[in-house]
Amino acid sequence: MIVSFVVFVVIVVLSVPSAIVLIPLSILTGNVEALYWMGCFIVRVGFFVAGIRLRIAGRRNVPANTACIFMANHVSNLDPPALMSTCLGALPYL
Repeated sequence: MIVSFVVFVVIVVLSVPSAIVLIPLSILTGNVEALYWMGCFIVRVGFFVAGIRLRIAGRRNVPANTACIFMANHVSNLDPPALMSTCLGALPYL
């Protein structure tokens, strides 16, 4: 529970200034890529600070040109951010 709290605090502290800058920028440019990238980066920093390591298994089983659904089993509240930061950072076509 303490690890989840550390990740939450890091995400909140880093997200507020990023949102102040990147949300208006995304609205003006119509490109949300920087916002997604920063979100993944913030989650990864939070995991790093809390000492959480992610392991990707079975990436070779993901078809390259097919729509896929990725689901977290929700063992903890950290599953959704881990899933999103891993999928967006690890798969080249996302």
